[in-house]
This record gives sequence, structure tokens and C-alpha cells, in this order.
Amino acid sequence: MRTAWLIGLGLLIGILGSISVIGAWRQRTPLPAAVMTVMQFHLGQLQDALKQNRCNAVDSARPLQRLRQAADDVEPAFAGAAGDFFAHATRLREQIDRGITATAADCATLGRTLRSIGQACDACHQQYR
Repeated sequence: MRTAWLIGLGLLIGILGSISVIGAWRQRTPLPAAVMTVMQFHLGQLQDALKQNRCNAVDSARPLQRLRQAADDVEPAFAGAAGDFFAHATRLREQIDRGITATAADCATLGRTLRSIGQACDACHQQYR
């Protein structure tokens, strides 16, 4: 009886240990989610500025610059990505660069910029999310 109990206890400990190891293997680096969160934050700042009719170049320049900086981290964060993932990242940066050079001086320009950036994001998210 004692032997059966010890075998059962050993199996239970083994199962719990295996679950811990499998959980550790499944954990990935938080970098990809962090990059997306930062990009979403800066895009949200630009969308808020558009909603509040604060569409001048001064208010939109900094979030666009920060969004561009975060977009530079997409490739390193998703280093193992397959397919044309990196082509999507390049298109995103191109759209952000166009927005930066357009220097949104009015809400119509900022709106067009946000639409083009959003379309670049959506194109990637439809395929890889």
C-alpha cells in the first residue's frame, strides 16, 4: 500500500513538473506585443488629435516620429516571421514616412495619413494576426 502511494505521489510530482516545463517553453518574449502596444498608443494619440480637431503640424509631428521609431522595431521583434511579413512592415514605414513629410497642417491631411497607416496595419493584421 505504501509503495502504491509513493508511486502515485511520484507520478503527481512528475506531471506537475512537466506542466511547468511546458508552460516555460510556451512563453515567448514580450517584445512583439510591446512593439504593437507602443505603436497602438502613438496611433491613438494621433486619432485623438483628429477627434479633438488639433490637427496642426506641431501636435502631429511627435506622435508620427514616435510611431516611426516603433515601426523600426518590427523586424527585430518578429525575427522569425515567415512570408511577406517584412514587406508589410516596409509598407507601414513608407506610409508613416509619407505622413511625416506631408506635415499634417489640417485635419484632412492628418485623416488621410491615418487612413493610409491604418490600411498598412490592417493588411498585415489580416494575414498574420
